[in-house]
Amino acid sequence: MPRLSILISTIDEGICTVVENMLPFCEAWQYIVVWQRRPSYKQSEHSLWAEQNLKTRQQDVHLFYSTSLGLSNSRNEALYLWNNTTEFALIADDDMRYTPEQLHALMATFEHYPIADILCCQMKSLQGEPLKEYPITSFFYPDRPKGYYVSSGEIALRANRPYPHFDVRFGLGAPFFCAGEEEIFIEDCFRQGRQVFYFPLMIGATTNVITTSQKSEYAIRMQYTKGAVLKKIYGHCGGLLRLVKAAFVPLKKQSFVVFKNYLKGYFYV
Repeated sequence: MPRLSILISTIDEGICTVVENMLPFCEAWQYIVVWQRRPSYKQSEHSLWAEQNLKTRQQDVHLFYSTSLGLSNSRNEALYLWNNTTEFALIADDDMRYTPEQLHALMATFEHYPIADILCCQMKSLQGEPLKEYPITSFFYPDRPKGYYVSSGEIALRANRPYPHFDVRFGLGAPFFCAGEEEIFIEDCFRQGRQVFYFPLMIGATTNVITTSQKSEYAIRMQYTKGAVLKKIYGHCGGLLRLVKAAFVPLKKQSFVVFKNYLKGYFYV
């Protein structure tokens, strides 16, 4: 019986990346793959090969087709399909690559800290560099250091706890906000009483180190998103104060434009 479910969200040709990054069969874990396909998507020979490859791995791969759009919808479907069928779950993207040692270390950490419902860990690039600047010591979520934020591939869950849904207004594929779904999910989990901890544990490598926030086409929407995320996490007053500081400290030529975009997201939610 597997103990860990790796919850992979992918869309269209991303199914090929899923196959390329999967580990060989191991009875300790399984994959739950939610494959979203846009109405305009035309399947290639490569993705047909990937689909058949996954179908031959019925021992450890559960492939589900989805007509929904948006990463948060996919995450919610994956959580529903997991439904506590294994002791632990790891939220993943199709570009994540794991080693057996990393997955065993994740499960061992859960065992060592039975109070933890959620573990937030670390990711790296294929070259071995940390994906971002991570804290070097563990902490309880309310005591997180300034500037810390979580990415979806860093989140692991313990079974038999009620978890909130990902807010479908946020994340890639959402109509307005293009990111932020992970931060809001973790905040919602904590508010519902889940014990959230960070551990400086490297649990995987991403084959794509360019994040949404670094893509120029998302620059304006990222500003909308930041305004909304700060309001969701810190409330009306706390969120507004942080927006003012983020826009005007230090004062720049575009500060008023940025602040206006922050406010657009702030008042949207």
